[in-house]
Amino acid sequence: MNTVSPSYLATIVDSCVQYGADRAKLLDILPQDEQLLQDVDIANEAIERNENRRVSVDSVFSILSKSAKITGKSEIGLMCGKNLRPSSLNEIGNAILCCASLRQAILLNRKYQSLTQQLGRTDLKIDGDIARLIWVPHYNDPEYGRRVTDLVMAGHAIFGRWLSWVHDKKINAVHFKHAKPDYADIYTEIFDCPVLFGQTENAMLIDVDAIDAPLPQANEILLSEICQRLDIALAKLNPAKLFGLRVAEALLAEMQNGPPNLQQTAKHLGVSPRSLRRSLALEQTNFRQILEQTRQQLCEKCLAEGKSLLKVAEDLGYSQQSAFNRAFKNWFGVTPKAYVRAQKLAGAAFDQMAP
Repeated sequence: MNTVSPSYLATIVDSCVQYGADRAKLLDILPQDEQLLQDVDIANEAIERNENRRVSVDSVFSILSKSAKITGKSEIGLMCGKNLRPSSLNEIGNAILCCASLRQAILLNRKYQSLTQQLGRTDLKIDGDIARLIWVPHYNDPEYGRRVTDLVMAGHAIFGRWLSWVHDKKINAVHFKHAKPDYADIYTEIFDCPVLFGQTENAMLIDVDAIDAPLPQANEILLSEICQRLDIALAKLNPAKLFGLRVAEALLAEMQNGPPNLQQTAKHLGVSPRSLRRSLALEQTNFRQILEQTRQQLCEKCLAEGKSLLKVAEDLGYSQQSAFNRAFKNWFGVTPKAYVRAQKLAGAAFDQMAP
C-alpha cells in the first residue's frame, strides 16, 4: 500500500481548513487511526520518537476532494501546494535547505521522496540548455489526480523560489497532462510563466544554468549528517529493499579497487551470482541499475568535494576516461568539462553578487 507521512497530510489538512474547509468534516472521512495524526505537532512528535507511522495515499485524494466540495474551490490543490514548507517534508526539507544548487536539491528529493509521499516521483531530464522537472504520478488518470498534481507542481515552484531567492531566475513554462480547468488563470498567477494543458507529461521547464546556480545557504557538513539519518529512515520504510542497499554499500567498497562486477559483488556479500540476481529482481531492480545509481551519487559527492575529473573517474571505478565521460553525460546531460565550466562561471557570478 502506498502511503504518505502524517506531517505531509497534516499540512494539507491545515491548508484546506485555511481556505474554508471544516476540519471536523475532513477528519470524519479519515480512518480512525489516522485522525489523531492530522495534528502537525502530534505528527512531528511521532517522528521524533522514531515511530514509523504512515497514512494511506487515499486520504490525500479524499481530503482534497472533500475540501473542494465544501469550499467550492476546485483549485484547492494549487492553494495547498502554495503552503508547503520545509517542515512539511521533515528531515528532507532540512536537507534540501542545505543543498548547494537546485540540481542537488532535486536529486536529493528524488532519492528520499518516498519518505514524504508515495503519490508519485519527481524526475529530472536535461535537454540541451533546458532542464525538465517531471512529475510522474502513480495514478493513471490525469483528471482523477489533477488536484494532487496541482499540489505537487505548485510545491516545487514555491520551494525553488525559496531556495534561490538571490537569483532572478524564472520558470520558462509548465506543462500539465490534464485538461485546462476553469481556474486556469490561477496557474499563471502561481507559476508566473506560460502554462500549457493536455500535454504528454507534467513538467516544469527551467534553464540549466538556473538549477546549477549556487545557493547561499549550502551546508555540506550538515547535509551529510542529515542524509545519514535519511538513509536509515529509508531502509526502515522499505525493509524489502535492504538487499539492494547492501549491494550499493558493497559497490562503494569495491570501486576503490577498480571496476566492480556482479561476480565480485556476490562474493563480497557471501551469495552466489544467481542468488544476487534473484534477490534484486524481487526488489524490481538489477545489478546494473544499482551500479549506475551508486556511481551517480558518488559522482555528485566527489564533485561537491572539489575533486578533479580524473580523480572522480578513478573513485567511481572507471578504467577508461571515455567510459566515465559517456556515463557523466547520461547522468547530467552535459560532458564533465562543460559541467565544471558551468559551475565555475556560476561561482564567479555569485562572488560578484556577494556584498
